[in-house]
Amino acid sequence: MEQETQAQAALDIDDQPLLTMRGQLLLSNFWFALNFQSGAFLPIVVAAQVLLFVPDSSKVILFGALSTLGTIAGLLVQPIIGAISDRTRLAYGRRRPYILLGTLLTLIGMALLAQTSSLLIFVLSFLLVQLATNGGTAAYQSLLPDLVPQEQRGAASGYMGLMSIIGTFGSLAAASYLFSNVMSGPNQASEISDGASAFYLLAGVLMLLTTLITVIGISEKRHAEEPRILAPGNAAQSASQGARWRSRFSQLWIEPLRHHNFRWVFLTRFSLMIGLWLFETFIEYYLDDVLHLTNFIQGASILAGLALIGALVSAIGAGWLSDHIGRIRIVYIASGLMALAASTFVIAPAPVILWPMAVIFGLGYGAYFSVDWALAVDTLPSLQEAGKDMGIWSIASNLPTVVAPVIGSVIIVGLTAFNATALGYRLVFAVAALAFIIATVFIIKVREQQPSSAAQPA
Repeated sequence: MEQETQAQAALDIDDQPLLTMRGQLLLSNFWFALNFQSGAFLPIVVAAQVLLFVPDSSKVILFGALSTLGTIAGLLVQPIIGAISDRTRLAYGRRRPYILLGTLLTLIGMALLAQTSSLLIFVLSFLLVQLATNGGTAAYQSLLPDLVPQEQRGAASGYMGLMSIIGTFGSLAAASYLFSNVMSGPNQASEISDGASAFYLLAGVLMLLTTLITVIGISEKRHAEEPRILAPGNAAQSASQGARWRSRFSQLWIEPLRHHNFRWVFLTRFSLMIGLWLFETFIEYYLDDVLHLTNFIQGASILAGLALIGALVSAIGAGWLSDHIGRIRIVYIASGLMALAASTFVIAPAPVILWPMAVIFGLGYGAYFSVDWALAVDTLPSLQEAGKDMGIWSIASNLPTVVAPVIGSVIIVGLTAFNATALGYRLVFAVAALAFIIATVFIIKVREQQPSSAAQPA
């Protein structure tokens, strides 16, 4: 049944024209702004703003709570907005209205984050930004299955990964510069506020510009048909209201994960993102609490920048290469490189060793994020319900942002109570390394179709 579903999905896109380089860039440009906004948002900007509202001893708890609250909201938004966009039949398109609305709400949320001095308003604004960006992303990521031919998925995933990495690199570089004067002392609050306001302004301008390019430049004239429903449609007609709701819940949340390949790709991404978010969440505090760097925010940005340099190198060709040799090999190597780098943070945490390990970590990071979208689309249960199923797939990215901060906070706070703060951070990085190793095991379970040696139009 799953092979028939995939075969039908392939037929559904046979009429798609091949994309030029201009078309690929037009389709991927919004990833740059999304990742510019999110790259430094949580690990640097929000982490620094937390210091304005709570004592230093409570920063990990509040930061973990914010991450958990925002991500729970995001977990619900992406599948729901994706499913709604699958069924939207507006003259202007079914994805672009949600992209535009998500951007406008994000701009409002960031403006409030930049100006508020109230903890309650800060939390609510943070939640608004998480809801809006996840909603816009749910619609945007569904444009690619709609418009990219099967034989160009790897290349499109490479463009997506490249734009994402450039956006993240720019975000961290901007945050490093804007927060470069943040030191422990009486002027810390004003420096953090100024840096945050400048970051939100820059991110907002980029989001608005790329949103307009996307919604004006992309045509959605293709999907006029109603999406195919995976679950039987006649069973619910005679069922009770409760049974119908259970059927809808199963169709939205459970049914996609019953497909073998999609399930293992989901678990691979989930495990890998656990490891990644353990790093992103706690590396800044690690440099402060364990290595005692004077300018720990800039130190975190430098580490991330070195990782992204490595990511740029591997991202350029990994997506294209996966169209010819397959995605599984690249994911396997990528997760192995990240596991190696994470282990070094545990056994040899001196800065002189961490800098080159950050580059190695980035090589794996770039290779993975240049093929993971193509691998996900290859295994979608239904391309006609790409919005819903890609929303489920996105849970593998969003749920770790809840799980990882909770795991890390419990470990660090627990061991700090026994005066073992350094051990707590190293144990967090050990868990991250284990998560990367588990991802290499999960990806072996995926049954990959043999890639074509030459991408030709149907």
